Amino acid sequence: MNDFRSLFPSWFVPGATAAAAVSLLAACGGGGGSDPTPPFGPSPTISASAVALEGTTNIQPQFGRRVVLTLTGTELAAGNLNVSNAACSGLERGSAAPYESGATTAYYLCTVNAIGTGRFDVRRASDGLTLRSSEYTVPEPQVRLEFNNDPTFFLQLTLDTRAANTVRNFLDYVNAGFYNQTVIHRLTPGFVAQGGGYTGPVGAASPTLKPTRAAIALEIVPGLLNTTGSIAMARTSAPNSATSQFFLNLANNTPLDGAYAVFGRVTTGAGLLGPGGAIASAPCTVVSWLPADGSCLPTPNLVITSATQLR
Repeated sequence: MNDFRSLFPSWFVPGATAAAAVSLLAACGGGGGSDPTPPFGPSPTISASAVALEGTTNIQPQFGRRVVLTLTGTELAAGNLNVSNAACSGLERGSAAPYESGATTAYYLCTVNAIGTGRFDVRRASDGLTLRSSEYTVPEPQVRLEFNNDPTFFLQLTLDTRAANTVRNFLDYVNAGFYNQTVIHRLTPGFVAQGGGYTGPVGAASPTLKPTRAAIALEIVPGLLNTTGSIAMARTSAPNSATSQFFLNLANNTPLDGAYAVFGRVTTGAGLLGPGGAIASAPCTVVSWLPADGSCLPTPNLVITSATQLR
């Protein structure tokens, strides 16, 4: 028969009092004293969150621009949180004014790369528990081109994010102020109006191109065609050479389909591109530095005095 004492811990002594047993338990750490700090450290809490366009507190996020998630709470140190957003690129925690993060307020910034609904998910780093999900809506991007300092002389463009890389490139130039004071330098009646390369005034002498960003790859999207009122990127004979210059189609230019990247269309001001319109029928001068294909320089210059992303 087995010795029954083997069923008990080595400290068990038959007849020992309950008080003595409790005393031994306490000595082994089974009772008394304060709980140790959990191994995952302090637990963050979030009392409020907000999403807005960078540099604002309440403007709706826009495609191609940076957006800011603002978190308010406690224990919001970087090591306590995991933040993600599948519809945004370059996600980073703010570390400098005006978005310097701390324990009670934290900022997360990224560049919007999709329209529709986006969402920041904030999780506790220790165990992945979701603390907050903050949704926001991004509309189709729109840009307003205003000409000759006349608020009644403008085009409103709606850009198609199916051509996402081309749209981002164009918006980068818009938001950098690049197009301000550039001109529509080439008009080919019944074909195209081209601009975005030269600062006015432009005349008979060959102008100097503005310095640009690196060229982008040709982005041909099925269904985006060079129809009347569409906007596309101009380029050299090399397919992947587009930078800042664009053209507005004044007709259905089917031969250009598959060769030039269309990325949007005129949704307000289309009359300016039609017969008798202020752009399509602008007074024009033949100059030696334009192609000898009927192209001419609008004279006086058609100056883009402002290019603004509206949404």
